[in-house]
Amino acid sequence: ASLIEKEDELISPFIYENFFQSIQGIEMGTILEIDTKVVAIIEKNELFTKESWDLALLGKDFAFEAIIWLKKIPRDPRHNSKIDYEGLRKLL
Repeated sequence: ASLIEKEDELISPFIYENFFQSIQGIEMGTILEIDTKVVAIIEKNELFTKESWDLALLGKDFAFEAIIWLKKIPRDPRHNSKIDYEGLRKLL
């Protein structure tokens, strides 16, 4: 994923991806710029609770303006642990 420029600031999706994966119940997540908005795209699993999500974000100053919850984020077929960004954009 490429850096996102928002209000003269560069935002790295990789920082968000690492953070999202540290939250119990989140399988994978990233941020993308969609129609000039920074959007978090999140894949959750059966351990997810709204409480764990809210606690993880408490006190954080994140740049995303919306959230899209997906059952499955497309993976790169060569590296199943990596996001297929092109496939994700097509899905959205």
